[in-house]
Amino acid sequence: SQIGSTNQARVTSGGIYSVTVISLTNGCSDVASASVGSNTTPPTVSLITNGTLTCANQAISLSAIANGASSYAFDGPGLDQTSNRASATIRLAGSYSVIVTATNGCTAAATTTVLPASISATVSGSTALCNGQSTTLIASGGGTYRWSTGAATATLVIRPTSTTVLTVTVTNGTCVDVESITLTVRTCGARPATEATQTELEVSVLGNPTLQEAVDVDIRGAQGQALQIGLFNQQGRVLGQHSIDQAQAQEHLRVALGQQAGVYFLQVSTPTQRKTVKIVRQ
Repeated sequence: SQIGSTNQARVTSGGIYSVTVISLTNGCSDVASASVGSNTTPPTVSLITNGTLTCANQAISLSAIANGASSYAFDGPGLDQTSNRASATIRLAGSYSVIVTATNGCTAAATTTVLPASISATVSGSTALCNGQSTTLIASGGGTYRWSTGAATATLVIRPTSTTVLTVTVTNGTCVDVESITLTVRTCGARPATEATQTELEVSVLGNPTLQEAVDVDIRGAQGQALQIGLFNQQGRVLGQHSIDQAQAQEHLRVALGQQAGVYFLQVSTPTQRKTVKIVRQ
């Protein structure tokens, strides 16, 4: 558009422009033209991270991958951008964005979402007990454990005298989760005199410690009863479970440990007894 009747005009797009000049004295005229170039190509950009926020890894890098960009402006919670660089450090979960500007003034934007670090605590073990009966509770999901009893191990052996609610606080780096479990204690009826004597539950691991990926296990003292067999690692994670509806006088099992060396716990339970055996895989 021409600026008034002056010898100037404003153009907003590329193309060929011309001007006609007319003499006020003799009426003669002349025409001149010029080609105006145009560069309105926007840059391209995408956002990537070099990992994920975890309980142990509390900072990750956010990078803008751009073509034709000369400046970068990041936005989002918990970020630290140094000068005009194409990357920033982030420490909080949330939505992040970057706006890049090219040398021609055109811009482009990209966004990404960073998920929070978290853990999930779980507790396993028998919760229905008779008076005087103990139970083994195993917490998992973290690196350190603190029970409401004060114990600081993943495995807790307890013999409550009444119905009890226990909690365990599981921690891994900066992540914390709390799980609770209720132990119900009841007065069980006296057994008939013919059943007064109970055979003790016996669990034998053949070849312990072992270099093998599996061990042979013999179980005695559970004839006619239901059996629950579970294998756990030192962190309380369940590695395998097996059940037998009605056990024989002697049960023989082969329990797989896997290829990783370490300490494992084999837990064998009947409705009235429980045994936990430590297995060392070298």
